[in-house]
Amino acid sequence: MNKADISGFQEDLKRIPGIRGARVIGDDAPTEIHIIATGDKPAKQVVRDVQSLAAAAYDLTIDHRIVSIVETSDNGSNGHEVEPRVVLNWLMMASQGDSSRIDVGLKWPTGETAGGAPAPSANRETRARAAAEAVAAALESTLKERNATVEVDSVVLPRIGSTDAVLVKALFREKGAVTVLLGSALIEDDVASAAARALLDACNRKLAR
Repeated sequence: MNKADISGFQEDLKRIPGIRGARVIGDDAPTEIHIIATGDKPAKQVVRDVQSLAAAAYDLTIDHRIVSIVETSDNGSNGHEVEPRVVLNWLMMASQGDSSRIDVGLKWPTGETAGGAPAPSANRETRARAAAEAVAAALESTLKERNATVEVDSVVLPRIGSTDAVLVKALFREKGAVTVLLGSALIEDDVASAAARALLDACNRKLAR
């Protein structure tokens, strides 16, 4: 595979529904593939689409561990929010061998903050906890200005009827007082993004103040 093939593969990736942007790094073969996804598909499906295109059009076998996904979201931007809320703007999962890292970007009414956390294993519970911790890290700089902190206490994955969900319990500390917060979100795509949204669901009333 030459540089022209790498460039062609990169451009073809951008034509896949659900992919907004792509960058392929490598000389003789891709060593890193970075995807900006619209969030319309689960991250795993986007990776499978990348692998399918590579196999069908370029006779390449792509290891899922070299593919990182950034999901962008327009939640809260439709003008229907009564009060300004902090929303999940993007989420990226990067595999590092048997472990991975989750980074998030939060959109505030006045700007954006980002944070990340390691996920020592690939199981759902660990990824959910890491995503919630990443959101807590992204909140840290803004909360510090008001002498407040948020700590992820526990993350559970209950099943509600036929639907999986994430429930996050957090401890919000401000002015010497500790408030227990609970937030939830349905798992619509990946458990990590649901966990991130669940922590924001728990914190947003406090953050809006």
